[in-house]
Amino acid sequence: MNENRSLPGVNRRSFLTGGAVVAGATLLGSQVAGASVRTAGGLVRAATTNHPQRTVHLAGTDGWVSMPAGARPDLPFFPDSLAAADKNTYVFGFRDVTGLTAAQMAAQRGKAQISAPMMAFDEEDDITITLTNLGLLLRPDLFDGHTLH
Repeated sequence: MNENRSLPGVNRRSFLTGGAVVAGATLLGSQVAGASVRTAGGLVRAATTNHPQRTVHLAGTDGWVSMPAGARPDLPFFPDSLAAADKNTYVFGFRDVTGLTAAQMAAQRGKAQISAPMMAFDEEDDITITLTNLGLLLRPDLFDGHTLH
């Protein structure tokens, strides 16, 4: 004779239901523990995390720069025949203006640099990058000449 022995009140349905309840409670508990808050900027941040806050302000502009001595010419771009005596190439570029006043930042217009500022962050840092387009001092006929990739 084939008998199915089981504990009283425990069957497959009650076992699966109990497992679903435990999984749901675990998931709900982890959501409550890592509850999020919405900041003024609309960002959602976990309330239980305490990540370092990093802020960088970059400004885009154009300007003249110098390529290294002995660099192979790439006509008509380098050397640029319109460049000042101590420069040889026209570029679009970025400058790090973090912490500068509005007047100091405006004074960076026309002072592009190669390479763009180096940015390095640690894993889990909360980063805010502000990009200001200072406009093009040397080529006002061009507009919106900067992108950040």
